[in-house]
Amino acid sequence: MTWNTILSCAKCGAIYNVEVWNLGHKESDQINCECCGEEIRSWKNEAHSYSISSIKREGSLKLLHKDWEQYVGKRLRFSKGDQSIEGKVLGLDTSFRAVTNATTETLDNSWLIETEDGHYSIFPEDDWQVCIIIE
Repeated sequence: MTWNTILSCAKCGAIYNVEVWNLGHKESDQINCECCGEEIRSWKNEAHSYSISSIKREGSLKLLHKDWEQYVGKRLRFSKGDQSIEGKVLGLDTSFRAVTNATTETLDNSWLIETEDGHYSIFPEDDWQVCIIIE
């Protein structure tokens, strides 16, 4: 016999529909968030098993520009509206300069993301939903 429940991730806010199975034996395991990898449910010596059947709401990590070094080499998915970019964080891109009224202003360096289609410059705080791609 099975039934469904809802579990959410405390770290990124993703919400999942989870199927719970009654087992004839005791089992121990855990399920992790598909967005950030955080453990969302663990069980030890229970006669139940849990599995994610669908996602109700995508999670989003709250990344700050200054956190870029923690994510170098990791694969992330950046989503905003219809746009989705998946790739590996290489580091910081070259700096940008804006010229207004004959003055030059140096802006923060964006994150440099390597994808199959090329390189993208992203500021993660610019309304992007961000998930770690767990491989």
